[in-house]
Amino acid sequence: MIKGNKPAKKQKKESLPSVKPIEEESKKNTWVGDLTYPVRDVLIASMANGLFLIAVVALIITVFIYRLPSEQLLIFAKDVYTGFDNLYILGWILWIITCAAWLFHVKYIGKRNNKEILRLSDEKDKYQKLLFEKAIN
Repeated sequence: MIKGNKPAKKQKKESLPSVKPIEEESKKNTWVGDLTYPVRDVLIASMANGLFLIAVVALIITVFIYRLPSEQLLIFAKDVYTGFDNLYILGWILWIITCAAWLFHVKYIGKRNNKEILRLSDEKDKYQKLLFEKAIN
């Protein structure tokens, strides 16, 4: 054989793509497809409520625990239980509770301030109308 000469490849007939029945497609769902939309909905709802950071941290922890091998998961669970038993994790739990309380307090103050701003706006509008009517008369 001479260098550079390659045997000719057989040409395949191009066929139209096959159309799969709907039943086959519905049976093919994987857990990723089933999990994508609920996760998306939860993250969007958390953005709307100002809890996106908490949702992302919970998602990361869930993925971390899901990805652990079963042997290491048992060791991890025992370590967490020992931490609770020896009160090592108590500081972290109190920190999380404090952050959650701060978050709810900030939301409460925000709602209260928003109501006050609306009340002042209504008062201002009322007095502006009175002054306008006096100026016209």
